[in-house]
Amino acid sequence: MVQITTLIAHEHETAAEGIQPAKDWFLRGLCQGSDPEQLFVEGHSAQKEARKVCFECPVRLECLADALDNRVNWGIWGGMTERERRSLLRRFPDVESWFPILRRIQDEQDDQRRSAREKLAELWHSKLERENGSSETICR
Repeated sequence: MVQITTLIAHEHETAAEGIQPAKDWFLRGLCQGSDPEQLFVEGHSAQKEARKVCFECPVRLECLADALDNRVNWGIWGGMTERERRSLLRRFPDVESWFPILRRIQDEQDDQRRSAREKLAELWHSKLERENGSSETICR
């Protein structure tokens, strides 16, 4: 939640940078063509199952931002249940445009994952060098 709070302070600055959702995002959703009733289920386990498709969707952020901006109170949108969205909206009632905030959060998470992968690759490479170096010493 700290991440969202910090980014909300930069909301106007981000909008000026031109970070906007695609206008036809709904045409590119993974749920396009599926039964809409699958995303309007009741019960925690059913909702958890229903939102799995969202986490691989190329327009997840646009979908979630649209639901938050329009205060949609039903169904799974962008991987969030109606309860999760209501909670977020109660905490941040003054946010008018969610997409720039969500985009920044996603970009920061992508950067952290990329950095972690690079660090892991460096550690793995160092380990292999140590193992190969020590085996060469033993073999000589």
